[in-house]
Amino acid sequence: MDSFFRKIKKGAAELQKAQRRIERASGPARSTPLRRSGPAEKAASTGGPAMDHERLDVNLGISQLPSDVEGFLKLRDQFSDTPAGAAAIFLLAMHMYGDESELGLRCLTIAVDTTLLEASSAGIGYKEKVLLQKERDRFAKVLKESPETARGYWKGAGPDNGYTPETPLQATLYRQLSDGETASQYTRATRGTAQPEQRLFVMSEGYQNVKESGRPILLARNTSGVWKAKGYAGVVWPVMKETVADDGDDL
Repeated sequence: MDSFFRKIKKGAAELQKAQRRIERASGPARSTPLRRSGPAEKAASTGGPAMDHERLDVNLGISQLPSDVEGFLKLRDQFSDTPAGAAAIFLLAMHMYGDESELGLRCLTIAVDTTLLEASSAGIGYKEKVLLQKERDRFAKVLKESPETARGYWKGAGPDNGYTPETPLQATLYRQLSDGETASQYTRATRGTAQPEQRLFVMSEGYQNVKESGRPILLARNTSGVWKAKGYAGVVWPVMKETVADDGDDL
């Protein structure tokens, strides 16, 4: 019996040696590397998503918020032919809502998908439509708790400067690349009819735990070819509070 077990142990030891020889000959196991385009590498080095993502910067070219619906519509018509542009227009509407709720609500009504609207019977909103009540409640609650959120997604705005954005207003977003996809293919698809929806990620200096991945926003294209925000719960969420300098008064 002892001889039998010794043979088993000897066979197991020889098998392990053979496996080690095979590993040395073939080298260590290698995982398939992620495909990184130039923009994706830049994203990884600047705090953006590190996988197959492309950075999209949208410069609205304005230093002040629009003072009326017409001014907002002019920007909407200029930028909302792409998902990234529409995302920036939504951020602009949210900023305007935080600054002046009545005008901002009209602009939010314009900036979101029709599935998020209801009939307006109180003269609010735009063209007898208005943001759903539950969505209005969402904005009111979040911006009351964190007014910084309304302006917290622009370049240069962060907790250390009271969320004061650089001008002209610019938003930084990322999109996830499909396998083998190129930027030119993306542009053609989003301006045509191939992709009715697109998910992007919005960056902010006010994030705490999600700065590396951004906050998602879903854009949908209507039958007129205009992109609008359809899902934005992750964006209408508090950013970090403003940093308050210690005045040294401990009395």
